[in-house]
Amino acid sequence: MARARGFEPGSGPYEALQRRYRETMSMARQFADAEERLDLAGFLDFHEWMLNMPGAYQLGVQRLAEFVFYALDQDGDGEVTMEEARMFYTAHGLDQQTADDTFARIDLDRDGFLTHAEATDIVTQFFFSSDPQVPGNWLFGPFAAVEASAEP
Repeated sequence: MARARGFEPGSGPYEALQRRYRETMSMARQFADAEERLDLAGFLDFHEWMLNMPGAYQLGVQRLAEFVFYALDQDGDGEVTMEEARMFYTAHGLDQQTADDTFARIDLDRDGFLTHAEATDIVTQFFFSSDPQVPGNWLFGPFAAVEASAEP
């Protein structure tokens, strides 16, 4: 993400993004390997641990929502535009059309940008909703199971 935004290692914006990411992932550190990478087993162990700790899962999701919004809001104006979201999604392997379609699904009020509240709602839906139709299931783009359930 830092590379996609043009942040050079060691620069202020690069370090700020890294700091936010480390804060977001600090709760998962105990489940990571020596290089601080979280494999699938560690990821699942982390989420199981959080689900069994009162308030931990909500705190983890809140931190993730903060990080996602900060990472997406490139100009810091408190809104994430389609262009800003497109940069995030294409940096993570989605093509431009899929990135735009994904943004359209998560823009809850269809006004062309995401507010902090919308981003928090989307992240919360992604982690807490059991409804396969909620827009939050599109937070990280399309998944085959989501696409199949959305077909008539």
